Amino acid sequence: MLNAWKIFAPITAAVAICAASAVAQNATEQQPQGRRTERSQDTASQQTAGRANLDRQIAACMFLSNQEEIALAQFAQQHAQHEQVKQLAKTLIEQHQKALTAIQDASPEVAELKLATNDTETPDAGQASNESGAASDPAVAMLLQIKNECLKLTQKELSQYQGAEFDKAFVGQQLGAHLGMLAQLRGSKSFASSELQKVIDEGEKMTTMHMDAAKKLMDQITDEGAKTASAATRGPNQNRQ
Repeated sequence: MLNAWKIFAPITAAVAICAASAVAQNATEQQPQGRRTERSQDTASQQTAGRANLDRQIAACMFLSNQEEIALAQFAQQHAQHEQVKQLAKTLIEQHQKALTAIQDASPEVAELKLATNDTETPDAGQASNESGAASDPAVAMLLQIKNECLKLTQKELSQYQGAEFDKAFVGQQLGAHLGMLAQLRGSKSFASSELQKVIDEGEKMTTMHMDAAKKLMDQITDEGAKTASAATRGPNQNRQ
């Protein structure tokens, strides 16, 4: 739901690489042997660079998504009422932090990417694109800008709820967010390097586990709310019978 847009960047980049490769291959058919060899080498270099860029974009997307989950879980710890919701938030923080480490080990250049929090200012696209490393990639700079907006808007929406209503809103948001994350992981896996695919595999397992936990918790909160409403409707005299 909130994260479905993240599939777009890696797929678009992959299509661009394939298109560039096809154009280059067509051009070599009309060149002398020497020019063909030179063109072939250039094409191979471009493809290698393209794959590296794509891998970096996939890793950046995963890295920022996990940062967003941590920030939202920390936000939930401050506003949740239900103890099980607080426990879910604690689990999300711990496990998504481990995921950040795994992604950074596979793609060290994304370590510099940081989502804006209450303690930091949101960088504009121009500032991000002038940085070194992953943030110098315009696609990654755009991704960073979008994820900052996504986090800000989600926190603003959740802040409209209090108590039990906040608990339900947060758990529901987590179901949608993890569904989007699962789609992102599965959609980008075939475009990733073998090393990054291992991280994606672990990310799929974690995401599925978090979705299952959120579904069970939503059922629990709903049942408890229904029982409370039923008891209130019966009134104190009926409850004593």
